[in-house]
Amino acid sequence: MLMDIVAANGNLRLAMKDRPIFGSASLNATRLALGAVELGASPQVHAALMATEGRLSEEDVGTLVNGAGVAPAEAAAAYDVQAQTWDDFVAPNFAQAEAFGFMGTPSYIVGTTIFARMIDEATLREAIATAREV
Repeated sequence: MLMDIVAANGNLRLAMKDRPIFGSASLNATRLALGAVELGASPQVHAALMATEGRLSEEDVGTLVNGAGVAPAEAAAAYDVQAQTWDDFVAPNFAQAEAFGFMGTPSYIVGTTIFARMIDEATLREAIATAREV
């Protein structure tokens, strides 16, 4: 839904922040997604991981990454080469989320309005329209 709204509007800036909060499967998903950046396959891996609903298991993560055309072991190795850089990239996202009061994902900021929870399409569209009025 979010990606459809962004694509349809054209004049929106979407900033997505990696923040693995659901344990080892989330950590692995983040690691493989960032490794995919090094392999030039980030959009495919990100899309595959984000297209799922609910929490992923370790097995789910590997299957989805593989289905996006990237061998999980290759993505993990690519991440490991730049591990400190990627860790430094993700670390501030936790402090920022805490500052905004985000306890879970997804969370949204539209204009100056904060949604620290999942919102439906109508609410998102209304928030975008309100932000554009300012």
